Amino acid sequence: MLVNVILPFPLKSKFTYYVPTELQSQISVGQLVIINFGVKKFFTGIVFDVFEGEVTENLKPIVYVIDTKPIVSKNHLEFWEKLSEYYCCPIGDVFRAAIPSVLRLDSETVVIFNTDFEDEIPLSDKEFAIYNILQNNNSLNINKLNSICGFNAFPTLKKLSEKNLVSFNEEVKQKYREKTVNVIVPNFDINNAKHIEKIIVSLKKTKKQAQVFEKLLDIFISDNQSELENIDFQGRTNCSSAIINALAAKNILKIEKRILSKLASNNKVESTKQLTEIQQNTLTKIEQLFENQKTVLLHGVTSSGKTEIYIQLILKELAKNKNILYLVPEIGLTSHLVERLQGIFGEKLLVYHSQIADSKRAEIFKELNKTTDNKVVVGTRSSVFLPFNNLGLVVIDEEHDNSYKQTEHSPRYNAKTAAAFLAQIFDAKILLGGATPSIEAYSKAKFGKFGLAELSQRYSGVKLPDTQLVDIAEAYRKKRMTGHFSLELIDKIKETLSKKEQVILFQNRRGYSLSLECQECGWVQKCKRCDVSLTYHRFTNTLSCHYCGYTAGNYGVCQKCKSKSLSNKGFGTEQVEQEATKLFPDAKIGRLDLDTTRKKGSFQRIINTFEQQYSDIMIGTTMISKGLDFSNVGLVGVINADNLMNFPNFRAYENAYQTLVQVSGRAGRKEHGNVFIQTYSPENPLIINVLKNDYQSFFKMQMAERNLFYYPPYCRLIQITIKHKDSILTNTAAINLAEILKKNPFFDVLGPDNPPIEKIKYLHLKRILLKINNKHSYLDINKSLVEDIENFRQNTDYKNINVIIDVEPT
Repeated sequence: MLVNVILPFPLKSKFTYYVPTELQSQISVGQLVIINFGVKKFFTGIVFDVFEGEVTENLKPIVYVIDTKPIVSKNHLEFWEKLSEYYCCPIGDVFRAAIPSVLRLDSETVVIFNTDFEDEIPLSDKEFAIYNILQNNNSLNINKLNSICGFNAFPTLKKLSEKNLVSFNEEVKQKYREKTVNVIVPNFDINNAKHIEKIIVSLKKTKKQAQVFEKLLDIFISDNQSELENIDFQGRTNCSSAIINALAAKNILKIEKRILSKLASNNKVESTKQLTEIQQNTLTKIEQLFENQKTVLLHGVTSSGKTEIYIQLILKELAKNKNILYLVPEIGLTSHLVERLQGIFGEKLLVYHSQIADSKRAEIFKELNKTTDNKVVVGTRSSVFLPFNNLGLVVIDEEHDNSYKQTEHSPRYNAKTAAAFLAQIFDAKILLGGATPSIEAYSKAKFGKFGLAELSQRYSGVKLPDTQLVDIAEAYRKKRMTGHFSLELIDKIKETLSKKEQVILFQNRRGYSLSLECQECGWVQKCKRCDVSLTYHRFTNTLSCHYCGYTAGNYGVCQKCKSKSLSNKGFGTEQVEQEATKLFPDAKIGRLDLDTTRKKGSFQRIINTFEQQYSDIMIGTTMISKGLDFSNVGLVGVINADNLMNFPNFRAYENAYQTLVQVSGRAGRKEHGNVFIQTYSPENPLIINVLKNDYQSFFKMQMAERNLFYYPPYCRLIQITIKHKDSILTNTAAINLAEILKKNPFFDVLGPDNPPIEKIKYLHLKRILLKINNKHSYLDINKSLVEDIENFRQNTDYKNINVIIDVEPT
């Protein structure tokens, strides 16, 4: 028996191993196994397929089968392959992203001291230091030894190995262990009075054991329980474990282990809200659309009650014994949603995202894999990798949000596309929802590829907020600005606060200022690792890079000419907070951005403080526009709308429109509210569309531009980024790769050119953009692209060049 195994490395190939006779009955597709890869290293692989073949000399055996049951099904392995093909990434990267790290066992190198060594040989200071450490420990994990030494121990260990003082071994350690608890189980029939009487008589000479037995019996009968947690019983009765063990030794009781779930249980089930007539009509339309189409887009204005429609659809799928995946952009921003869903679905709800502990993620993974009960999973993009058995519906809330796209590392997948592959495999339905649909999704709905349902009114008839524009240029000219606040906005904030209502102020930049500039010589401090100026943070009095995290102190003087004349260029949330504190001294002000939410639980504390009306004004970045529902917000102020639009990206206007509409939607969710937008471009068509809440006009404008310049949805995009520490080599490699790609008839090639930030973390960057006609199959396109890049790598000068393929870049 042979198996092909996927390994959690950026490798395209699967690797063949033979299955020893004693393991053949345990092996099946989707099983986690331990294999030897390399010289002595052991890693976790996953069985992709099983077949018969000849065992050749170079084949290695499967070492160990981790679980008795496959961790994923054939359906999910098919899903992995589709992602690997679509996003031009190794299937090993998909494996690594899909399976929680604690379920993957890797070997650790252990250094073993040779206790039989008796020869006296000269040792260097470093060798002697390691010798002393190992004499006391006999063996140590190589990483722990390295940490104890305080210096790089690896070269020294090699020398000690040559002197026969140490040897090395590989140990595979279990990272994930199920949490267990000891329970007390009666080893007698609690309804058999005669048997109980015999036990009591037998315990007459051991008074304490008799007392404990009677207490146990009383709890078993009165609470109608078949078992008790040992530690819970000892706490209730103040008895020692020795007495329990003594009763167990006499076969009166049994002490057994039970697996304790880390998943929170919630038996409380709330009733669903009554749908309005408009909501009910929309729900009916969605159900009708699902009869003929697998994907439906629900376009509903902010606070229109889309969530209640989602809940009704989920309940109907649960009644069919189906699993449901409910995707949200960021779990931290949707705590209200999670609480609401827990109230409705109780123990059927599972919450999954990257911020929860690895052990809990592993338990959710295993729970879904083994259970036959239907579940509702609410989670972020990584939830698409969970091992659903019978998926019936995928809900993608705020489908336009860029958080659904993985950009940092491979696989650079979009959860919306991944969910489409998953739904196709399980024949499940997809509901996309949002107040500001992406241009691509809405165009598919308009062209009939998706079904389309619309909610144009807010829940309970609450009107959309009144939006007013403030021309900043005109306000500065007329001296009607105080700092970054227009007099109109100041007056409206005071009026709102006087009515005991709250205010949200939006500024899409964190920090105090974008940079500090010397007024004498023009010097600006830049990041040592990136080609970007450092942002000034007044709260910590530091300058920091928002791309790599590099931080420098602010010494108050120019590092070039030593002048003390430093001025702030640009502004962020810290500066808005400072100005608001001076303008509204009696108001309690909070700030919500990445800097204030770094500590665990800080985000929820800030949100709770504002929700419970302990603060009056909340200043924030885009965090404040996503999924938050505050009943008392009477005013939203956008401090500067222009910095949202001025990005060198064809989606800049789309993202700006979505952000402005979403943040405006935080106002007046229970009663009529107001929005003030400060801008230098009050005549800009985008701003006018936001003012009128006119998505249709905005959509038509964007479609016309994208048709003219050939951008999605009229084509597909693939972005290729070339990275290397040598700028000249990076430039040469990018030019050569572009020349190869230009010969490919599939591609319209733009570039190479410089991205907005040309160097990040010491690496120089070049970008090539490929435009592809929608009529071509992605399988043909991606295969051709990979061949072109392999052709490019034939040049040995480029062997260390990092080439990143990003399909559907944001």
